[in-house]
Amino acid sequence: MKLNLLNTIARGRKAAFATVAIAAMAAATAYASPIHIYNGGFNTSSNSSNELSNGSYHGATVSGWTNQQNVNAYNFVFVHGDSSANSSYGHNDVSLYGNPTSPDGGSFLALDSDFGQGSVSQEINHLIVGDLVTISFDFAGAQQVGANGASTDYIAVSLGGQTLDTQTLDDPSHGFTGWYSESLTFTATNTSELLSFLAVGTPSGVPSFALLDGVKGSQTAPSPVPEPESLVLLATGLLGLGGIVRSRFSK
Repeated sequence: MKLNLLNTIARGRKAAFATVAIAAMAAATAYASPIHIYNGGFNTSSNSSNELSNGSYHGATVSGWTNQQNVNAYNFVFVHGDSSANSSYGHNDVSLYGNPTSPDGGSFLALDSDFGQGSVSQEINHLIVGDLVTISFDFAGAQQVGANGASTDYIAVSLGGQTLDTQTLDDPSHGFTGWYSESLTFTATNTSELLSFLAVGTPSGVPSFALLDGVKGSQTAPSPVPEPESLVLLATGLLGLGGIVRSRFSK
């Protein structure tokens, strides 16, 4: 009789623990939903590689994206198959060491990290305030043909008033770093936020470019924290159950 009672209580305690564990896992599970970022691969653009329009130069446009105006932002779109780009200084006069190509076979942006810094941006809508927003993309570093000396590149990524930096890539003289994948997570503070990318490089005077492609986004609700009151009630119930067992066996 006592053995049967002990087995029953043990099974009950295991079931209780299993139920709580499942509930906790379900509460902690967060599902990411995609964010609409238009033309994140920069494939919808002018039909030739060119410097982006920047207020003083009427060049290429990339659908969905805005090149920073009135700062002479020296940013380019490189279309698949082109090894050089037109610029405000001449025809086909900008090319990159390593002749980089897009990771997805399409176009990519080359953002000047020193000579003419300026951001490219897009307004992101339908965000949920408080959600975690993850921006993922591919980036690389490359030096302009004709330049000499090692340099570094990273991209400062901003969402609204928050800014996070990628890792810093070391570019050897006449080099191309290859492509890297990056994911940065922000917290939405408004339903619409401006997403922007700004290349930063050193040392000053060594023309280098940060390359950007494959921009994607997702948002996830923060994982809920179990309420302390619920955990206390569970612990109290289990202790009480153990007390009943000890009481019956002591009689």
